[in-house]
Amino acid sequence: MQPRFTPGVICGLGETEITQDIELIKPLINNKISKIRAAAYYSISLLGHKDLNMFVQGLQDSNNKVRNISVFVLKPYRLDVQKKLSSY
Repeated sequence: MQPRFTPGVICGLGETEITQDIELIKPLINNKISKIRAAAYYSISLLGHKDLNMFVQGLQDSNNKVRNISVFVLKPYRLDVQKKLSSY
């Protein structure tokens, strides 16, 4: 039987600051329930996960919260990308 995760439980995992929980939360970013996906992205961002490709994928999600979290996480990298592009 699969464990049942609620958005509150998922957010709570992010607030514990135990980075090993990232591997437990990561599969939830593909959940069909948008609140679960949003909570998963939120928790992973709190835990400091640096897989930028995952957050780029989040920019294309149908849920506003997922997209907003992804923008927030990726925002500091925007200037680096702009500098690299302008050097070409």
